[in-house]
Amino acid sequence: MRRKAYLAGPMRGIPLYNFPAFDAARDRLVDRGWDVISPADLDRAVGLDPADLPPDHDWRSWGEASPNSTIKRDIAGVLESDALFLLPGWENSVGAKAEVGVATWAGLPVTLAVEYLKTGVLTDSPEAHAPDGAEMDMGTHAGRKRVPVASGVLAYFPQAIRAIAHCSWVGNEQHNPGEPLHWARDKSGDHDDCLIRHFMEAGTVDTDGVRHTTKMAWRSLAKLELELEAALAKS
Repeated sequence: MRRKAYLAGPMRGIPLYNFPAFDAARDRLVDRGWDVISPADLDRAVGLDPADLPPDHDWRSWGEASPNSTIKRDIAGVLESDALFLLPGWENSVGAKAEVGVATWAGLPVTLAVEYLKTGVLTDSPEAHAPDGAEMDMGTHAGRKRVPVASGVLAYFPQAIRAIAHCSWVGNEQHNPGEPLHWARDKSGDHDDCLIRHFMEAGTVDTDGVRHTTKMAWRSLAKLELELEAALAKS
C-alpha cells in the first residue's frame, strides 16, 4: 500500500502563491512512492488560479461559504496522512507551523522534503527543521541538545571567537569612546558592502591592528543576527 504524505509550506507573499514549489515537491515524492496531498492541488480542485488572486487573499474561506473552511480541510489532510513534508520557508508560515503542530500531536514524522529526497530518511521532530537553531525551544532537552553552544561553537573556534570579541572592543573604542561595550546598530548597517571589502583584503591587517578576516567574520555574524531576528519576528 502506498503511503500518504501531506505537503506544508509558505504560500502568501510568494509569486503564484508558491504553487510551482508545491508541484515540484509533489511530483518527486510521487516518484518515491507517496500519494501526496498538496494544498495547491486542493485549491485547484475548487477553482483557484493563483495568477488571479491578490497577494492578501483570505485563504481561510476559499471555496466554501463557511469561515475557516480551508483550515478545516488542511487539518483533515494532515490527519489523513502518514507523514508531513515541509517546503523551504515553512517556519515563516502561520498555517504550515500549525500543520506541524497537528502532525506532531498526531505522532506523524515531520521532515524537510528536500532532505528526505536526498536521504530517504523520515525524521520525527520539527525541532530539527528550525532555521539555524534560531527557533529551537531551549526549554526542552531535545531543543538544547541541538544547540551545543559550548561544544559546537566555542570549542571549535576559540582563537576566532577571541579575535571577534577583540574586534568588538576595538570598534566600540572607535565609535563609542567612553561608553560601555555595546553594538551601535544605527552607526554602521552596510554589512554587505563592508563584508565584501574585508573579504577582498583578507590575509592582511587593517590600520587599527585587526585582521580584515576578523572584521569579515564580525560582519557575517551581524548580518546573520539581523536576518534571524527578522525571521523570528515574523513567526
